Formats: sequence, C-alpha cells, structure tokens
Amino acid sequence: MAGTRTRHVLVQFSGISKSFGSQEILRDIAFQINPSEKIGLIGANGSGKTTLLKLIAGTYEPDTGAISRKSQLEIGTLDQIPDFQGDTSVLEEGLRASQHLQRIETNMRALEQVIAEAPARDVLDRYSELQHEFELKGGYSYRARTEAALLGVGFSRKAFDQASRSLSGGEKNRLALAKLLLSHTELLLLDEPTNHLDIKSIEWLEKFLRETDKTLVIVSHDRFFLDRVAGRILEIAGTTIQDYRGNYSYYLKERAERLARQQKQWELQSEWIEKQQDYIRRNIAGQKTKQAQSRRKLLARVKPLEKPKSRAEKIKFRFLPVERSARYVLAARGLSIGYQGSPLVHSIQFEVQRGERWAILGPNGSGKTTLLRTLIGARSPIEGELEWNQSLDIGYYDQQLQDLHLDAVVLDEIRELDSSATDGELRSFLAQFLFSGEDVFKSVAQLSGGEKSRLMLARIIYANPQLLALDEPTNHLDIGSREALEAALMGYPGTILFITHDRYLVEKIATHLLYIEDGKAHVFDQLTAFEKWLEASGQQSRDPHPSPLRAGGLSQREGQKLSKNKLEQLEKAVADVERKIADVEGEIAQLELSFQNPTTGTDWESTHRRYADLKVMLEQLYEDLARHWELMGQ
Repeated sequence: MAGTRTRHVLVQFSGISKSFGSQEILRDIAFQINPSEKIGLIGANGSGKTTLLKLIAGTYEPDTGAISRKSQLEIGTLDQIPDFQGDTSVLEEGLRASQHLQRIETNMRALEQVIAEAPARDVLDRYSELQHEFELKGGYSYRARTEAALLGVGFSRKAFDQASRSLSGGEKNRLALAKLLLSHTELLLLDEPTNHLDIKSIEWLEKFLRETDKTLVIVSHDRFFLDRVAGRILEIAGTTIQDYRGNYSYYLKERAERLARQQKQWELQSEWIEKQQDYIRRNIAGQKTKQAQSRRKLLARVKPLEKPKSRAEKIKFRFLPVERSARYVLAARGLSIGYQGSPLVHSIQFEVQRGERWAILGPNGSGKTTLLRTLIGARSPIEGELEWNQSLDIGYYDQQLQDLHLDAVVLDEIRELDSSATDGELRSFLAQFLFSGEDVFKSVAQLSGGEKSRLMLARIIYANPQLLALDEPTNHLDIGSREALEAALMGYPGTILFITHDRYLVEKIATHLLYIEDGKAHVFDQLTAFEKWLEASGQQSRDPHPSPLRAGGLSQREGQKLSKNKLEQLEKAVADVERKIADVEGEIAQLELSFQNPTTGTDWESTHRRYADLKVMLEQLYEDLARHWELMGQ
C-alpha cells in the first residue's frame, strides 16, 4: 500500500552487461528505479528491451555487474501469451487478482456464522480486526474495481460470464492486463500493454496508469501513450542506456540537444587531434623534436570520442509516382456488412475521392476489418450498393500478414513481383527496409514480427498500387519504422484506406475518418468534427473519454456565461497557478543541470526524490490550470 512504502530505491543496476553467445546486448548499464516512477523504455526492435525487463524481474541473470532489489519487492509482469485453465469466467478470473481480499472476506463470513450462534469476545475481536484490514485494503470496493478494469480494457458486461479459456489470444491478453493492474504488486513491467486494445481502452489505460501510485516500466512504441503516461524515458541505444527525465516529447527535444552537443564535442576534439598530429609530423625530426614528442605522449593519453549516431538505422523509402485513378474511387450507399442474419454494421453511406486518406476507427470487434475487405472487393456486402473502379490497382496490407509465403526467402518475395529485375536491383530495394547482406536469404518463417511487417510493406510499395488498403500497418513496427512509414504515406499520391489504433498516424495523415460503433458508421471530413462529435455524443452517460486524437477537446461549459466577479476570481487563480508552475519548472531546471554536472558530496537519493516529487507537483499544477481554463470557457 502507498502509505506504507519506504522512499528508497526499488531496483538498482550497477555495471550490468548481458550477452547471448557472441552477441552483446547490454554493456556496463547503470540506473535505478525509484518508487512511483513511470518509466518508458524505448529502442529499436531487437535492441534489448525485453532482455532488460527480464533482468529487472530476475528472470535473467547478468553476465557482469550487480542488481539489487528492495527487500520483499513484488514485481508483476505481463506475459505475452497468457493461459487460463479451469472453468473460471472472465469476471471470476479478474477477481482472482484480489485473492487476498477474498480470503479475508471468506474468513469474515465464517466468523459471522459463529457470532450469530455464540458471540464470544475473542471471536468478536478477531472479526473486528479482519473487518478493519478488509476496509483498509479496499475490500468493500474490490468487486467494483474489478468490473471497472474489465470494462476499461474492452470487455462488455455480457462477456463477464464467458469462460476465460475460450477467449481469443487478444482477449486473453486484455484479461491478463486487467488482472495485473488490479494486483497489489509494487512494480509493474508492461511489455507493449496497448497491444490488442482499441483507442478507447488505450485512453482508459492511460488514465489508470497516470493515477496509480504503482511504479511502472513500460515498453511501448505508442508515442501518444508515452507522452501521456511516462515521466521518464530510458532509451536503449547500441548497448548502452540514455536516461531522460520527462515524457516522450521532452525526450525528443533533449535527445536532439544532447546529440548536437556530442557532435560539437566530437568535431572540436577531432580538430584538436588533427592539429596535434600535424604539429608532430612537421616537427618530430626538426629543432622542436622534444615538443613534438611531448605532444605525441599527450595524444596517446587522449581517448578519442565516438562520432555520435543520430539514431539507430531505420527504414527509409518513398512511393514512386502512381498512375492517376478516376476522380471517384468508390461509393457506398446503404451498405450493410457482416454475415447473413448477423450484420456487423448497417446503413453505411460515404464516398471516397482520389487522393483522400480515410482512417477507419472503432472498438475491437466492431467490424473494421470486415468493412475494409468489403470495400476492396474481398468480401460481399449483405445489402446496399458498392460502386468502385474495377481497374483500380490495390495494395492490401493484412494485419495477419497472410500474403507472405513462409517457405520462401526474403529476396523471392520481391522477385515474385518482377521477374525481370536483377538481384542487385532487388537487393538495393530491400536495403531500404533494412534487409541487407545475407538477410535477403533468410526464410520468411524465421523473421520476427517487425521484419515480416517491413517485408509486407516492401511488397506493397514495390507493386506501386493506386490505392492502399492497410489493416493496422504499424503493428510490430518500432518508433523509427513508424516515423518512416508516416513520412512515406504523407508523400503517397494515391488513395489510402487504413485501420489503426496508432493515434500519431491518424493525426499525421488522415483527411477523413469513419468511426464504427454499435453497428453504425459515422463519417467525418475533419478531425475537429470527429472530436466535437465524441465530446457531444452519448458518451456523457459513461465515464467521459478525452479525444482519441488530442488531449482536451471542447469545454463542456462552452456557451455558459460567467459573472464578472467569478471571472476575476478565476483569472486570479490562473495567475497564481502559473506563478507556481514557473517556480517548480525553475527548480526542476536547476536539478537537471546538477544531473548533467554532478559534484561530490551531493545526496543523490534525496535529489532524485525531490526531482520526482516536483514532476508530480508540476503535473498536478497543469491539471489545475487546465481545470481553471475550462471553467473560464477557454
């Protein structure tokens, strides 16, 4: 419980190195995890993020160095493939996260029976103790918390009675996530927790994690998620770790500034070394030979700086010009999709023109993939009209990647599209997607999820279609690859229909949105129109969700007039909060300078604790400021 936690380090890494065979993953890593921190762990696919999580959990042991953990520290992990045995329902499995409370409750019920028959003093005292412990640990609300968590990760109340072992893989992951969030473990290690969640569930998770006092280490490629949850970023770069005290946006800014400083230092040192070497060459055999020898000795003691790398290698590609399609690409009129007798979505009405980029959004299971496959002719509609250009070249990205041939090698997947191309041309093309050297002869079956995604994108781009139909194209891609895909899609001259839970991708490229929920399709030609609809729709009857695309949205008090006196009070409150924010940000800036220029004798534990407290304080102040602005109608 939060009130009983001590304020000391939970996990300390000192000089940790880890290799697998000849492959070095981590070298001389040192960092610590403090109570209540929310840490985002980022890095390219294969950089060692999962290895680091397993080192924290104690699943792996380091080759060198030491890992110390707080005594009796409970660590919770999110298994990638959870398994549920027995005949428990979804709700019963969720309640298992509070077994300690269930045991207390069972003992209380048993004592109640004894008290009803013979209310002895010692029994009454024991019951009072149990009741106090039950209340203190939130026993009277654990069932409500369990139901809220299950609803939050996307289960309906109807699904509460479903057998947990009959769930799909994605549903089992969501159930496992809910159980982990409900557990009483102090440190949670979350590996891609937003996988299998729709946008609303991701937002619920963000709110839950922001408000929890648990300590979090989160591996995620969801940049919106990291911005809203993480207060610290650890980046695995090469075999080392860089530590940034802030969210993802802060990390981007600080990382760019750090690389600029390192580049300048490298350039200055390189220039100095070159001058010394030139002096030595000119004078080693002349009258100034002693000075030259002294400089040679000095140079031998100088450790050359490594040239900074701007970022780990990432895919970089662009679409070629495509043949212009007709202006009107497709039109749906009164379209119903799904299965006879069981439609998923009905009365769909919209029109797509050349060059438009449509994002198809909605909860899991709402019919997004069925709609996309129907629109490109892979499925037949139940009823209604679907008009589209039959000569249109379509590139379809299936999130299951079923179009790849598992028994083929990487090079053959592209050769299949163009038998006239030389091996050199195909290899040069594949190099844009990080398949170089012997990688092009890898079996497709042996590729990782990220590699398969890159290969599928390579196939689609090589075919140069007029319309892209993309079903979750950023799944399995790391942040660098997602950024490269966004840049390429921004420059694509054709038409795009895409399903995604990646809110960055929607904001970057979508010109229109189609949102599916409860069997209905809602069409929007502007992001702002979609946000306003979300704010004004029937969601007031549920827990309010912020916009899936941006923090904030329309004020619920918009249009209401405030009295002059009330407005003056709010303006004074805003000024007061802004002054406090400036003070806190100033102290934070001073502490960050001390991190960059450490001095001996500093109590670093107290300093880091003060820093963490200030970050929490700053977040609360910004929430207060936003609330005042909302009241003012700004």
